[in-house]
Amino acid sequence: MVGGLIGSALAQQVETPGYDEIYVNLGTDDTTVRYERTALEDWCENAWAVVGEPQLAERDPARLRRTVFDAAREALLVLAEVDHLDGVKIARLLGEIDVDGLANVFVHRRMEHASVTAQITYSLGERNDHGCILRPIFHLEAMDLETGSRMRWPLGPIDLMEAGRALTRLQISSREIRLHLHGKPLRFPLGHVMDSGPRTGPVARR
Repeated sequence: MVGGLIGSALAQQVETPGYDEIYVNLGTDDTTVRYERTALEDWCENAWAVVGEPQLAERDPARLRRTVFDAAREALLVLAEVDHLDGVKIARLLGEIDVDGLANVFVHRRMEHASVTAQITYSLGERNDHGCILRPIFHLEAMDLETGSRMRWPLGPIDLMEAGRALTRLQISSREIRLHLHGKPLRFPLGHVMDSGPRTGPVARR
């Protein structure tokens, strides 16, 4: 859960020296986590933090989530200093995370065409998980920038790690939004987005 929150907050927001993924290693002693400090491949990097064993044995999910989040945050800030990442930006983005209520709405993808903005969003507070796989309920949202009118369609639960491959070909025309979900084309008419006030409508499939 913490990995999903941090990854969602920092994805496409923080530039790295070349690696694409950061693995945060938590351990109960300094020797163990320092052993994992340097990544063996160029496409990833490791961050590390020491957490007391009693804290990791916490049974309350919210308290444990907070413990892991705080440790991971500090590990990332140390890595930011070492690799010259934007530590101020990382601290700000993670400071906006609602670890306890999981209320943050993240934008997976966003596109504008003329006066219409379309974005795919999700929140980890609304999920249909499969075992340990996080499956947030994704939504497609459209807004007319001139009138403020909105529409919103549920796309269903999607594996968070596979969302980039599951949701593709987002396109906007004057009449509809088109995207592919798991390779299947979906069409969302924009007939009501120009009306006043927020609205929702069914997903159109073909």
